[in-house]
Amino acid sequence: MRTRPLPAALPPDRLTGLLNRLPDPRTRLSAALAAVHALGSHTQRHLLTEHLDPTRGRLTIRRPGRLDHTVYLDEARHSADPLDLVRLFDISPGTAMRYINTAHPAGPPP
Repeated sequence: MRTRPLPAALPPDRLTGLLNRLPDPRTRLSAALAAVHALGSHTQRHLLTEHLDPTRGRLTIRRPGRLDHTVYLDEARHSADPLDLVRLFDISPGTAMRYINTAHPAGPPP
């Protein structure tokens, strides 16, 4: 099996520009789920509102015959501690800091 390299990440300012140009909230949500969480159109078509837990900021992806997948919708906004993100997503500290700086451009929350 041949592996392909991961696509390059879209810089936050370009993603914001894209989302601002889209006509309605549903389209913006779909683009964000695809761009940020890599949820394709097939997966998105099968999402139900009952899969969303807004109090925890989580979306559960139900996949028949496979384990459920939990998407953390905005973990960087709920935590300004990069170690939380490193542990949760198994990412590098530098990547965690980019998430924190994007989510909190004016500095960490009080």
